[in-house]
Amino acid sequence: MNDTAGNDIVMSGPDLAPPDAELTAPAHWPGEYYRTALAHLNEGVLFVSPSGCMVPGNPEAVRIIAVPSAELSHVTREGEWETLTENGEPLAMEDRPGARACFAGETVERQVVGMRRPGAAEVQWLRMNAAPVYQPEKQEPVGAVVTFVDITRERQRQESLQRMEARWQALFETSGDVVYDFDVATGRLELAPAWMQMLGLGRMPDDHYQDWLKRVDPQVRGDVEAALCAHLQGETADYSVEYPLLHESGDWLHVFERGCVYQRDADGKPLRMHGVIIDLSRQLRAEEAQRRLEGIVAASSDAMAFIDTEGLVGFASPALCHLLSIGVQEVRGRQLEELLAAYANRRELMQGIEGALAGRNLRMQTWLTLPGGGVRCLESSFDPYRNTEGQVVGAVCVLRDMTDNARKTLLFEQAERAAQIGGWMLDIDADVLDLSQQARELLNIAADRQQVPLAEVMAQFDEATFKKAGRLLEAFRHSHSVATHEIHFDAVLVTPHGVRRRLALSARTLQVVGQGHYVTGSVQDVTSLRRAERELMLSAQVFEHGSEAVFITDASHRILRVNPAFEAITGYAAGEVLGLTPDFRCVSSPGGTSISQRWELAEQTGRWQGEIVCRRRSGEHYYEWSALSVVRHANGSVLYFIGQFSDISAVKAAEARALRLACFDPLTGLPNRSLLFDRLQEVLNREPHNGAVLFCDLDRFKNINDSLGHTLGDAVLKEVARRLVARVRPGDTVCRYGGDEFVLVLPGLSDCVVLEQLAEQLLADVSSPILLDGLDLRVTPSLGVAVFPRDGNDCDALLRHADAALYHAKSRGRNTYRFFTREIDDRVSEYLHIEHGLRSALERGEFELHYQPQVDMAFGRVVGVEALLRWKHPEQGMISPVRFIPIAEETGLIVPIGMWVIREACRQAMLWRRAGLRPMTMAVNLSGRQFSRSVIEGIDEALADSGLDPRWLQVEVTESVIMEDTQEAYTVLEALRARGLTVAVDDFGTGYSSLAYLKRFPIDKLKIDRSFIRDIDLDEDNPVIVDAIIGMAHNLRIKVLAEGVETRAQWDYLRQQGCDEVQGYLVSRPQPAAALGQWMLERGMQHGRERL
Repeated sequence: MNDTAGNDIVMSGPDLAPPDAELTAPAHWPGEYYRTALAHLNEGVLFVSPSGCMVPGNPEAVRIIAVPSAELSHVTREGEWETLTENGEPLAMEDRPGARACFAGETVERQVVGMRRPGAAEVQWLRMNAAPVYQPEKQEPVGAVVTFVDITRERQRQESLQRMEARWQALFETSGDVVYDFDVATGRLELAPAWMQMLGLGRMPDDHYQDWLKRVDPQVRGDVEAALCAHLQGETADYSVEYPLLHESGDWLHVFERGCVYQRDADGKPLRMHGVIIDLSRQLRAEEAQRRLEGIVAASSDAMAFIDTEGLVGFASPALCHLLSIGVQEVRGRQLEELLAAYANRRELMQGIEGALAGRNLRMQTWLTLPGGGVRCLESSFDPYRNTEGQVVGAVCVLRDMTDNARKTLLFEQAERAAQIGGWMLDIDADVLDLSQQARELLNIAADRQQVPLAEVMAQFDEATFKKAGRLLEAFRHSHSVATHEIHFDAVLVTPHGVRRRLALSARTLQVVGQGHYVTGSVQDVTSLRRAERELMLSAQVFEHGSEAVFITDASHRILRVNPAFEAITGYAAGEVLGLTPDFRCVSSPGGTSISQRWELAEQTGRWQGEIVCRRRSGEHYYEWSALSVVRHANGSVLYFIGQFSDISAVKAAEARALRLACFDPLTGLPNRSLLFDRLQEVLNREPHNGAVLFCDLDRFKNINDSLGHTLGDAVLKEVARRLVARVRPGDTVCRYGGDEFVLVLPGLSDCVVLEQLAEQLLADVSSPILLDGLDLRVTPSLGVAVFPRDGNDCDALLRHADAALYHAKSRGRNTYRFFTREIDDRVSEYLHIEHGLRSALERGEFELHYQPQVDMAFGRVVGVEALLRWKHPEQGMISPVRFIPIAEETGLIVPIGMWVIREACRQAMLWRRAGLRPMTMAVNLSGRQFSRSVIEGIDEALADSGLDPRWLQVEVTESVIMEDTQEAYTVLEALRARGLTVAVDDFGTGYSSLAYLKRFPIDKLKIDRSFIRDIDLDEDNPVIVDAIIGMAHNLRIKVLAEGVETRAQWDYLRQQGCDEVQGYLVSRPQPAAALGQWMLERGMQHGRERL
């Protein structure tokens, strides 16, 4: 078989071995017939031998395979040609159509095989049929006939169509626009799912063309149909139209539709059409927004620019060009740094651009110095501009000229500082406060910290403010209101030093700015304001409700206003006095300043006050304490006078009464001690001055008060005062000095003879009987006289010397008088010296106790000791008790001294016990000053502290002490007896010696006074008295102790009369504790075998 060029063609499949012999057509084939048929066949034919040799059977086979005869031998080589299955996978040799027919005897129909020549990229696709060829005498195939057609282009068209269909389907299903396919003949309209989303439908609508047309705006529906018909009829190459389309919500969408007929019949009649409907609403809105934005940018005073990564200006707003004084066309495409080259401080702006290009958002305020002079304050923001991949491709710069605002801010901050008002803004979501400069100062925040955590500020407020602010903040957090009413409240801020300051806070309710929630407000220090408000409120209250009258006048003294107290005090209603001067009420000014002068003084000094006499509406005169003060203009001129006054009539009356009480004795009406000093000093101030001071004291006046009562006692004092006044001259002063003491000041009377006569007359006058309530009462005076200037030139000296003379008169038997002498002065000096020494003797430990034994006469044993006080003065040595005891009694110092004696005596008794001496009674004396219920507590403490058994403590009191207040004496003695103490009456026989009190009171022992013992063997009366005392006491079961026993004869007599105990020098002198203790030890008192 030859090819068209006349060359022999031998073909073998790649699955067959190379041919070992030339294959020729079978001899029995009808040659010409078959050759003709094969030559005109549209399919290629190959003959395949079992050896794998392939021979083209017709020209079509050569054309399709297009392999020269010289290369046919390579076709069959393994690996030279690559064969593929229909799916593009490698095809095994045994699975190829020729092999299957030749070797397996299969008939293969329409197997698609891909063939790729060596080195080729494209695949040739063939659709093959194969059938085995048999010889009659053989059962196995002797070859195969393979027919095939080239389907490469068909397959490529099919693949392209599949790809198109896939793209169409994806576009149909996923496009945001509505893709459709329109069957013109049936009117069926297949719409993409995006149709539902576009129209807001819940399901796909009916698919007919008329359903779509109903949603087209009726006003343009005819135009849309006309455009569609024109395209369908072939009048236009494509169909495109814009029209309003009804949304399910009732709104109109603006859509653009484009389509074309893609299938017509043989007559050109349209069969199918496809297209797309695009919603332009968002785009139109965006375009409109873009136009508005461009308009806003063009109209905005903010300078805006876009800078690319190379620093080139891509866009610049007119405001920026105006700021830089450059034309719009000159800006674009130029380096920003180049444009700013002439501007000082430009580096900050460039740093902002660099930061934005690096991906940072920056905000700053910059002062830009212009080339032509002047400074602009720019509030700048720099933000990165990113593409869809998030890459920074430029920077957006916005510059706001804040020069005017900055100046206003400076002025505002100055105003804030002057008014002490600060502003703040709270970011509720972040809990961060943005504070103005003044707010930072008020809230103790550093000046460089504009934003501060809320908690830091809240921590400075007191607990009440913290809670209230917390409640308001919570209300703001949960509020969705955008109302702008304000909330005002006071807060208390506590500084680190503990100072409390009051701040007025205002806050606007929740504000929504962008996506943030804010509260704005102000803060003002109102500490002084609130204090002033309180003071103003108080002043108003005082004005309206105060007890002081207040009036306000103009500069001409005409009354403008008065308060209710003015009306109440003066009796004038407010309407009656308005326009008048306050002086119409004034009568006089006792202070020496005239009524008119007080206005002048107030204007000159700013204030006047004083006492004036005024007249009420009723005509009554009264005293008022008045004050005037001035309120001035800023220029210093008088604006108002403010007057205040109070009615002091009652005060003046009270002062008079107080003065009377302060200077005069309320009982007798005589001048008192205070006025005495004034009168005496007045006399001493005269030149020449001479005279006398006479001190008068009533003898035993206390007995009258105690026995007859104070009422009669007061009557006696008044009568004595009357008699004294009646005796002296009119210019003399008679004063009640205190109690029953009177002092007479006799100026110009210094003659002793005359004074003696006056003294005698006074003695007679005072001592004459006084008849009161049917009683004939008699009192006698004692007088002491001091003459000046001989006895002194000052009040204190004269009174002291007259008192010393009085004391001397009393010591000489009373009802007499004495003139002051130096001897008396010496005794007074000694008295004062001893008194002074007594006051410190106890503290310095100058007192000590001596003890004198008391002996039982029946057995000759020491049964007790008496503690006797001794004073060892550091300068004078031992001072006799006779000298200091009376002074201690008079001054009251005997009370603490006596308590020391009791404590020391108890302590010493216990020391002797611990030294081995047997128990004995410790006797202590109680003076009249000590003898009260308070002494009981002191004795209890002394016993408790020392540990002494109360039965070994004996208290001794005199008869006069007991009889001075019998009820008190009984109470005290009973209390002492109840505690186990024994009670002795000291110096018995020298006082009342009444059987009644001996029977009534709890007395254990009587001590016969030494005056009866001393002359018992010489005075015949003394033994009788001693015998009577012993007999009386024993009859009352009371023991008797004789004091002052100094001789054996006295001892024998007393023992013979049955006296129980003795005490005196015969036994022992009083001795210090150590000496007496040794004395008792030497006599064996530790064993109970004393040797006296």
